[in-house]
Amino acid sequence: MAYNIQQKLQDNIAAIRVALEWDDEQSLTTTQTDALQKYAGFGGIKAVLYPNAPKEEWLKLNASKEDLKLYPQVTELHELLQQHFTDAEYKQVIDSIKNSILTAFYTPAIVPQTLFNVLKQQGIEPKNMYEPSSGAGVF
Repeated sequence: MAYNIQQKLQDNIAAIRVALEWDDEQSLTTTQTDALQKYAGFGGIKAVLYPNAPKEEWLKLNASKEDLKLYPQVTELHELLQQHFTDAEYKQVIDSIKNSILTAFYTPAIVPQTLFNVLKQQGIEPKNMYEPSSGAGVF
């Protein structure tokens, strides 16, 4: 399964929405729980590094065609966060997300698949593999 940046960004926004709008006096619905489980972080979604500004500003900063496809969702993320945080908190949250993008790394599925296949060829059939991050569990 290929890494779908648009889907991951939409999943992350949905999970953040659930977290921000959750009423701790009520149980989460199955839909809300499913949304939270799809949260995958922002590593690999570099379009979030662009400012909350008109698309023309992104173009001035040399946004790629792929980045521009994410413009509506990135704008949605900013609007969601601005609705729930003060200006100072919003800036802190955005800085944290940007930092996670710069320090998080996506492991392409081919890496763990290759490792597993090599181990299998050597007669080692692992039942479980260590996931070195809190990512999707593909490693």
